[in-house]
This record gives sequence, structure tokens and C-alpha cells, in this order.
Amino acid sequence: MTAPGQNDRSGRHAELLYDNDCGFCTRSVQWLRDHNALSHTRTVAWQSLDPRRLPVARQRLEREIILVSDGDIHGGATALAHAVSSGSLPWRLTGHALRLPVIRTLAAYVYRNVAVNRHRMPGATAACEIPTRAAPSPKSRT
Repeated sequence: MTAPGQNDRSGRHAELLYDNDCGFCTRSVQWLRDHNALSHTRTVAWQSLDPRRLPVARQRLEREIILVSDGDIHGGATALAHAVSSGSLPWRLTGHALRLPVIRTLAAYVYRNVAVNRHRMPGATAACEIPTRAAPSPKSRT
């Protein structure tokens, strides 16, 4: 686990915010930590933060990981790419590859699909299901 306030390799302070209520998310972050992918990124369950000081809307935090690095905010696959870019060498290469144009588009697509289906993934709990927006009620005909 990284020390609080740890800097990434560029000397910038980086925090990866994740959904601690989701078993799949928690296990995924732990797996990345265990494999030195986040060695220079502090991981924080967004639920542990003061709700008045969240860097993005709660709804966004419920849908994707967020990386906050010296005021820059990245979400989803882009957050993951930037976060692992500060890890050990294989992860740095992976992070840079994930930011290449074609791969970035594919990574975003895969991330969105995994996120939407995270409640179906190994280690998932009921809390993993992403809240859906209520469908508009049908208009009555007269």
C-alpha cells in the first residue's frame, strides 16, 4: 500500500478514488496494489472523503474510478492509464500504451462495459450494481 500523500514518478501528488462499497472495485484496486501497478499512487475509497469536498459529482464516483493528480482529474480508462503509468516498468509501458489513440478508444469501450456489468464480475456484491437513471414515465394518451 502506498503512503498517504505519495507522489507519482513525476513528483506530482496522485490519488486514485474508487468505490469501496463494490467488492469488484475493491478487489481490483487491491490486485493492482499487489502487482506494483499503483506503487506511486495513493488509493482512497471515495466514501472516506468529506462529501462536501468530493472532486467530482457522487454519481460519477459511483460509475468510474477517478484519478486526481495536482488538480487534473481523469476518469475511467484514462484514470487507470495515468495511475498505472507511475507503477513498475511493465505497468508504466501498459499505461503509456493505454493512452495511444486507437488503444485509448478500445480501453474506454472495455472499461465502460466492465463498469456497467461489474455486479456480474467475480467478487462482486449487490452494491456493485451501478444505479440507473429512472426511465421517463410514458405520457398518457387522451
